[in-house]
Amino acid sequence: FLYLWGASILSYKFIQEPAAKSWRAFLSTTTTSATDNQKGSFTPGQRTVMALLVPSSAMAFILLIAKASYVPSRNNIAVRTANFTALPPLVRIADEAVDMTLNWKMDVDDDRLVPINPSLLFHDDGVGGIDYIRTVRAHHIYEETIVSSDNEKTEHAVTFQSSIMLGQEKFTGNLSLGFDDESIQKWGLNGNFTLQQADNNMISHKRKNKGFTNLCEPPQNYNQVKNWTTRKIVTGPEDPKLFAIPAAIYNNNDEENSSSSWSLTFSSFPPAALLIPNDGESMDDCKWNKKAVVQMYLAADGPTLTSGGEAQAVQLDCGNTYGTEKNWIAFAHEETG
Repeated sequence: FLYLWGASILSYKFIQEPAAKSWRAFLSTTTTSATDNQKGSFTPGQRTVMALLVPSSAMAFILLIAKASYVPSRNNIAVRTANFTALPPLVRIADEAVDMTLNWKMDVDDDRLVPINPSLLFHDDGVGGIDYIRTVRAHHIYEETIVSSDNEKTEHAVTFQSSIMLGQEKFTGNLSLGFDDESIQKWGLNGNFTLQQADNNMISHKRKNKGFTNLCEPPQNYNQVKNWTTRKIVTGPEDPKLFAIPAAIYNNNDEENSSSSWSLTFSSFPPAALLIPNDGESMDDCKWNKKAVVQMYLAADGPTLTSGGEAQAVQLDCGNTYGTEKNWIAFAHEETG
């Protein structure tokens, strides 16, 4: 309060009061003789009009010059870059809590793709061993700004390159070791196998036999004042999460069968093959469709995906099916076996 009170006093003394005096002096009326009028002097009313119009006209003229002289590149691709300081491979948070780098290898064609949002699962293989299942999102962002030839329209497109990488192998590490630096390196969380892309094998439409490719682009955002259009393009599914399927559910409550399995959930814009009826399969068929929103999907047969086979991925219809749903995490409810 004291700060605002002092600022208001200073503003009044040094800004408002001098401005008011100048304005009154400018508008002060004097007796103007006919001779003065004939000489072309301005009346108080004319001075008022000039005081209101001249500064604003000058500012408008300056802005017009600035707009006319600004000619951005018509095809300027800008990749987000920054000078980041790499974190150390291991950060000890507490005696038995560490933040560590996962050096997971991915089989990708574009070296700019980086792994983010990892998920891992240790699963009983039914014969006394442990399966180590890993998934991660391969991710990269680039931007492109296109200006029309007459410099009147601007389109800014942000492309999110995204893909789900997945792998399964026998766990050869040892999680019973301690939290000292040497033991942590023997946990074996980095795995031995290179993660493979799963997008094409997660079937979005059985009859069309199409995977999670050619995703529909959501409606663009248009700024009418600036005549500026912003587009968001996502090339593949995002943010996978692994979870185990309890034996009772997997075997439909067959008590004689104790085997279990695992599944994969992920978020994604709908593929064109799923959103467009009949034979629509290209991104142009569903471009800027209002139904192009991020939803959660489930690929129930995880082992088939890691073996290179195809598995159906279906939309989870709980939640808001007309709005954005993402990053769900599975949990056990009551007694599930």
